Amino acid sequence: MGCIRAKDNMINPVLLNYFLKSSYAKEFFKSNANTTTNISNLNFKTIGKLKLPVPPIETQNQIVEELNSYQKIIDGCRQVIENYKPSIDIDPSWEMVELRKLPIKNLDSKRKPISKNERVRGDVPYYGSTQIKDYVKDFIFDERLLLIGEDGAKWGPGEKTSFIIEGKSWVNNHIHVLQVDNSKISDVYLSALINMMDLNNYISGAVVPKLTQQSLNNILIPLPNFKIQKNLEEKILDEQVIIDGNKKILDIFSKKITDKINKIWSN
Repeated sequence: MGCIRAKDNMINPVLLNYFLKSSYAKEFFKSNANTTTNISNLNFKTIGKLKLPVPPIETQNQIVEELNSYQKIIDGCRQVIENYKPSIDIDPSWEMVELRKLPIKNLDSKRKPISKNERVRGDVPYYGSTQIKDYVKDFIFDERLLLIGEDGAKWGPGEKTSFIIEGKSWVNNHIHVLQVDNSKISDVYLSALINMMDLNNYISGAVVPKLTQQSLNNILIPLPNFKIQKNLEEKILDEQVIIDGNKKILDIFSKKITDKINKIWSN
């Protein structure tokens, strides 16, 4: 790590921080870093060659005030997004059903991993244990699916190891692929419920923890009638609209910061 201290009355330290995180600075550092044995290094001599736009200090302070107001909105939205967890009040009278007995088809046999150097770049999401890992040209599936992490995931309550995807996709062998009959059970309810649950008792393997297909099938699911499931689904989707709105606001104000820095840099 290195330490840079802004000189008094020359540049606002907060503005300097925004500058150093900008795309201009990142591109400069990437192009000028010293690389040996696959390790990139930035020394102070190289960093010192980066030319910064330096308006009068009063103008800088005004810019910082504006950018900080955007950042507060971004931080607030990020807090909402990161801390949101759907909640379902489980009625003890609901029947407990093993996942294997639900109207679900397991499609794990169709999964196929592709090593990084063999992937052909495209616009189809390539899913790993918990998220999109890359984008590829071809696809295995073209439908709505429920994915649940098999290994490389976390299975505690609120870990979001389960999620729903739609459209063309390629899925590797680190995540289970389930086709849910949504005319009989709500995949939205099921996904939210699994993310609420502590599944660690179903996990095996000391070196590589894993939710095997057998253990997945043994998970006990509290199952209300379909009408209650759909009501809960509606509630979860309404909340998701709010979360998606926060994501959009976050993107808008992140772009405002980027555009403001780019405008200063180009003047």
